[in-house]
Order: sequence, then structure tokens, then C-alpha cells
Amino acid sequence: ALLPEVYTDGLCVTVPNPLVTEVQAVFLEIIATMALVLVVCTVWDPRTYGQFDSLTLKLGLMIATIFISV
Repeated sequence: ALLPEVYTDGLCVTVPNPLVTEVQAVFLEIIATMALVLVVCTVWDPRTYGQFDSLTLKLGLMIATIFISV
């Protein structure tokens, strides 16, 4: 009831929404992948060694954000 039926018919499927063109879908995948790689690289950065207090929070929020936006 929160989203229109257009958005909920194909939730968690491997095809883009019919309202999204192929170019838009590729662009969104590139942006989402870059964001995920950026977060993973911050985890692997040696300068942040020992600062793992929010590691799972960072990764979880990034994956949730990507899921919601893409």
C-alpha cells in the first residue's frame, strides 16, 4: 500500500522495470556498483585498521540503499 502497483509487480526480479530504459538501467547499475566498491574499499583501507565498530552498519546500509534505489 506504500508503493503504486507499477513498482511492486516486479520487486526482486532480474529484469528492469518497464518504465526504465536499458540505458537508465545500465547507468543505475554502474552507479550502484561504484558506491558498493567505494564502501568496500573504505573497509579494506589500511588507515582504518582497528576501526571496525561500524563495519556491518556501513555494509548493511549500503546494500539496503542500493536495493531500495535500484
